[in-house]
Amino acid sequence: MKQNLGIDIEKLDNEDNEGVHVSLHSSNSVDNRTSKRDFNLNKWINNIDAKKKIIPVKLEELGVRPQILEALYFHKSMLINEMKKKDKNLGGILKKMEIVDVFNKVNISDEITTKLVYDLLNIYNNTNAVDYIKFMAGLLKDIRSKIFFD
Repeated sequence: MKQNLGIDIEKLDNEDNEGVHVSLHSSNSVDNRTSKRDFNLNKWINNIDAKKKIIPVKLEELGVRPQILEALYFHKSMLINEMKKKDKNLGGILKKMEIVDVFNKVNISDEITTKLVYDLLNIYNNTNAVDYIKFMAGLLKDIRSKIFFD
């Protein structure tokens, strides 16, 4: 290559090795520019400890409009019928995702999102296996007390 292109490979190798050697020990290396103390002072985007999670415990804490609650209350028979159709073992237990599918299939309102249904499920049941009759009974009881007694 030296004869045809005028490139001396040995000279380039030596320059590369010297450059690496110098950059590892120069004052511009990462270790010298940022000490461990400075590195730990940076605020990270994914700082989970600093973020507080607000988990609703009651239906009122979700902030759902009364019209949406009324729609859920008056479409309760459609919801329960679809849940019974999903329950193939007739055990009264459905997974949370199956209940979300039921709410999506019945399509009561656009404001009833997957997150809202999961929040409702988490208020009345902490496990993935949900007794859908008890879930609906608790939900309807809270809706009835909120709508008719407010």
